[in-house]
Amino acid sequence: MKKVMLFGTFDIIHAGHIHVFKEARKYGDYVVAVIARDKRIEDLKGFIPTHSEAERMEILQQISLIDRVVLGDTQDVYKRILEHRPDVIVLGYDQEHYTDQLGHALAEAGLHNTRTIRIKPYKNDTHKSGEIRKKLLGML
Repeated sequence: MKKVMLFGTFDIIHAGHIHVFKEARKYGDYVVAVIARDKRIEDLKGFIPTHSEAERMEILQQISLIDRVVLGDTQDVYKRILEHRPDVIVLGYDQEHYTDQLGHALAEAGLHNTRTIRIKPYKNDTHKSGEIRKKLLGML
């Protein structure tokens, strides 16, 4: 079994997310999605997600392209990688947080064969969570 792992906020699910899930599935037969914790999102992005981490987890569990959904660790962003030991890590084109140390973390954990793949955007001008959030807030 080839295990693929991906990470994200997954707050307002849109076609760009589905694109990421489909791309992840191309690299393996078991996809693990790691959901960012509410507090970490607030610290990194400066806002509280629309949906709680529990709600986001419930939503992702309904998507058949994903086999397992887990919450990220509250302290160590790489902990779920060590626990699940993926063969492939799929990163979105715009994911930058924590990726600079990802190679070091994999090597330190002895995961020398884990591939990291950055996928291309679906339609980054219209299917980006930040832009969708702005549109929604403008409508309120």
